[in-house]
Amino acid sequence: MSENKLSETSRVMELSNAVGRVQHEMNNPLAALLAESQLLELDPTLNDEQRDSVRRIVDLARRVIASSRKLDALREKEE
Repeated sequence: MSENKLSETSRVMELSNAVGRVQHEMNNPLAALLAESQLLELDPTLNDEQRDSVRRIVDLARRVIASSRKLDALREKEE
């Protein structure tokens, strides 16, 4: 394997590891945010505007989690 190819492979592995660390740091807070917002969504004292805001939080948290899973799948494919 040439030196350039080894260097490129090394950079890809470093990037993959960095992405993995960022994902790990994001996943726990995201899971907590999603769980808390889902519980809040069940609060019968919320008015319609508040309930809509909480639903947006839930939807956005789910989108970020889905994106994180896609990155993870891409990382696994590269390894």
